[in-house]
Amino acid sequence: MNSILVKCSKKQDGITCDNSDVKVHNDSILEVYSKMPIYVLFEHELKETVICSGINFQIHVWSTTKYTLWYLPSGYNHCILFKDTYLDKCNHNLYVLTNRPGACSNLMLSICEEKMPNLLSRFNMPLFILLEEDNRKTPLNVIKHYSSRDCEDKLLKLESMVRF
Repeated sequence: MNSILVKCSKKQDGITCDNSDVKVHNDSILEVYSKMPIYVLFEHELKETVICSGINFQIHVWSTTKYTLWYLPSGYNHCILFKDTYLDKCNHNLYVLTNRPGACSNLMLSICEEKMPNLLSRFNMPLFILLEEDNRKTPLNVIKHYSSRDCEDKLLKLESMVRF
């Protein structure tokens, strides 16, 4: 089975993608719908991070450009671009998104945040914990560390998905 590759680039005038199934909102939020799993390759600046409601991702840097490749399952997916951020890998399935590196060493997880990686692993999804304030709607696998309500709402949604 052939896979589809969609390329999205961040330029001065915003994000553009070479596929009409990708809708860009507010220059930093993307909605992707596909009837089959797809790869989306993002080309963006070094201090930016792209997080999607996808399964796997890879990050590569070439000169002064960062490339993030996401594998998205079929259906609706949500991606968001974070500016001036670092992505720290704490363990196999847990990442921290913050404005300074080394955040994993001081991270104290809430009980809800400790439960999330196990539930997300059933969907082969990593967990991203956002340490900085952000009012945008985030994908299911992004938890706002400063908002226990955000974690609890997403935990309930995941638990209901596991039951079915």
